[in-house]
Amino acid sequence: MEFNFSRMIAVAVAGLMLLTLLSPSAFAVTSVSRSISYDTNKTSSSGLTWDATTFEGFYYSVNKNVNYLNDGWGERLYFQEDAESDNGPLGNDDNPDNNIIDDGELIYTITPYPSTYKLVSELGLAADEVPSDVGGTCYYETPWFGVPYVAVEGDATQLAKLVYKQGGSDKKTVKAGESWDLGCGYSLNVNQVDVDGNKV
Repeated sequence: MEFNFSRMIAVAVAGLMLLTLLSPSAFAVTSVSRSISYDTNKTSSSGLTWDATTFEGFYYSVNKNVNYLNDGWGERLYFQEDAESDNGPLGNDDNPDNNIIDDGELIYTITPYPSTYKLVSELGLAADEVPSDVGGTCYYETPWFGVPYVAVEGDATQLAKLVYKQGGSDKKTVKAGESWDLGCGYSLNVNQVDVDGNKV
């Protein structure tokens, strides 16, 4: 999935500065996220890129560290020269004096990564043992501006909010007549339990 955010970022930063100027006492900075900064006089245009390892504001999964580093999972913001830009290329190998990112040259991408269903991993099921209506052994997660979402059918252009994710060792007991609030307006209601028929 690919977005062009060069103009939106400038507007957001300008809006934040304007709000701060209008009412400085109304805002308190509780945390600051910093990234690696680049000097276009010393960095090539292909090196102008940020991911979870260079910008702490991007989502990062410690358990999937190798894949983030080697396979490019997660979020990435990078410069890509547009041949028809007004100000020409950036970087020490092309035009070190240029420090202007033109519209369409700052690109944000997200790459989904597979997450195995806890039930599949706990039961040690092989792909051919998983019921067809489950849809496979895993689903695809993807971060979007630091928040994890589910990529529907592995497609990062179709995102659904991750409502609830239960750990592999987590247990929950819900009795007949009880309700389990999963958040975001979703709940699991147990209407009746048939112990003999092994059904709920």
